Amino acid sequence: MSSSTLRQFRHTSTIVALEFVSCLAQIAAEARKANSTTNRQLEAEKKKSSRNEGRIRALDQKLKDGEERREAIETVIKDIFNMYVQFSGSRGRRMSY
Repeated sequence: MSSSTLRQFRHTSTIVALEFVSCLAQIAAEARKANSTTNRQLEAEKKKSSRNEGRIRALDQKLKDGEERREAIETVIKDIFNMYVQFSGSRGRRMSY
């Protein structure tokens, strides 16, 4: 068991994947916070009696771009997690340690 040449690589790849997903999760949280702020600004601008249509369009576009960014990041996180879980599960059935 301790003579397995793949053990060190599996351990290192697990640590790298965990750190990568942690960083992506932090970026996704920051994106959610920025989207929340932009949404509040957009709603406040819409409520004004003298609406600035250019600013409303700009905030709306910023909100859409932010949502796309957040969704893309979360998709990558899910893909990495699913790939790792799938690999780990299939590896355990084929090899004994």
